[in-house]
Amino acid sequence: MMGTIEFSSATMYRYATVNLDLLHENLCDAEATLRALSSFIEAFVKTMPTGKQNTFANRTLPSMVVVQVRDDQPVSLVGAFERPVLKSDTEGFVAKSVRKLVEHEKQLEEAFGVKPRHAFVVSLEDYEGTESLGERVAFNVLTDRVRDVVESRLPASE
Repeated sequence: MMGTIEFSSATMYRYATVNLDLLHENLCDAEATLRALSSFIEAFVKTMPTGKQNTFANRTLPSMVVVQVRDDQPVSLVGAFERPVLKSDTEGFVAKSVRKLVEHEKQLEEAFGVKPRHAFVVSLEDYEGTESLGERVAFNVLTDRVRDVVESRLPASE
């Protein structure tokens, strides 16, 4: 076959939620629950779609990861991307996307009063406004920091 494949690149927003209480109920062990949570965070962040993985630049790690620990309800920030992030001559897609995410999170907090108990940000750069999203940490300590925050919520193992 002689054909052409045009290059495509994407800025992705991925969202997941973990019901820690239900996970603990199923596993019946606090330590197992914390290990499962840590493994999930690690896998979710580092796993990327596999389509065309040999053709394009697969295995690109995220430019930013936000983990929110909540007592209320899961809150997706996908509304930040209701309108596409457009190219600019002075700013890349990532910086503009981060700014939209920061603005949307602030709007949700002001309009609905939804605020995480604690939040963490792993970021390649010190993007403007990310301090409002949470405590900046390195990825290699992210799961430990999340574990520290949620550990007290779990009942002791029997």
